[in-house]
Amino acid sequence: MKSKSLIFFIKLFFFVFLILLLINIVSNYFSERVKNYVKQKAINESSLIIAKTIEEEVLPRIDMDNLVFNVKTENEKIDSIYINTYQVNQIIAITTSKIAEKLKNLKNEELTNLTLPFGIIISDVLFYDLGPEINIKMYPIGAVMCDVKSVIEEYGINNSIFRLEIAVSVSFNVIIPLQREEITVNTAIPVIVQIIQGEVPRFYFYSKDGKIVS
Repeated sequence: MKSKSLIFFIKLFFFVFLILLLINIVSNYFSERVKNYVKQKAINESSLIIAKTIEEEVLPRIDMDNLVFNVKTENEKIDSIYINTYQVNQIIAITTSKIAEKLKNLKNEELTNLTLPFGIIISDVLFYDLGPEINIKMYPIGAVMCDVKSVIEEYGINNSIFRLEIAVSVSFNVIIPLQREEITVNTAIPVIVQIIQGEVPRFYFYSKDGKIVS
């Protein structure tokens, strides 16, 4: 009689345990942790695809010698920078066309790294890379937005860095079973990076104990 009761309680324990485990898995599957993991994986993978497409299909077609011209003063200092608008328009057209073509022909079977390990659903600490992997599907939506931007930032003492970059923005639908998220991927690839040297000051000042010392 006691053995039957013990077997009953053991079965009841495992049944309750399985129910709680199932509830935990379902709850974690729809958690923000899993959603953020899937979104970040999709952003990383799509950024690599865009960057590789620009590197292989766009950059070799750019005439670097006629893209940016420096206008200098009598002292050979850069006074202004002229950007070839015709070439910029060509870059935008080529980039938009090549990325749209790549994404249109992209097969999800090629995205071997775009997976969600089952272990991360249970715990992102103990079972991070364990268990079978769930494929993450990614489909572009809308048009490819492309632009060529010039950026100037301070660099060192009285110098600046001029950067001409291709900026691309693409929206994707990211899908796993029973879930779908829309993400926007923004990628910037530098085409030209140039240091603009300014006049170096003859004196430097620093503050020590509230006093300015040369």
